[in-house]
Amino acid sequence: MIDLSGTTLNQVFLVESKNDTLIISPTGEAFEFGHTTVIGEMKAILELLEDSEVHNLVIDLNREEYYGSVIIGAINTMVSNVLEKGGRAVTCCASAEMRNVLKIMGLTDRWPEYPNRRKALKALKS
Repeated sequence: MIDLSGTTLNQVFLVESKNDTLIISPTGEAFEFGHTTVIGEMKAILELLEDSEVHNLVIDLNREEYYGSVIIGAINTMVSNVLEKGGRAVTCCASAEMRNVLKIMGLTDRWPEYPNRRKALKALKS
């Protein structure tokens, strides 16, 4: 079982797990929390992603219509970490605006997007 105890007080990136998959839900924009909080929480998640039990990552984007460059950069770092160790990463629940931003940034190939969490988790099983 993945030990999430180091993330229970997270404010920026809420963390859950399902089998070998971490589910990360950004809660807002970086400026709402401060740079130190964002970086500290991201580091804790990167440590979790090093766990041999963690193979995949779901980024659930349902909490905001839009995420800025700091949050997108943090997500991209998390995704890179998972992909480098041979895992898979997907997003779900992105708003139309956010899907468009990810497409413009060329991230939709790197972060396949699903309409809901259930379909995202199912895609990781196949």
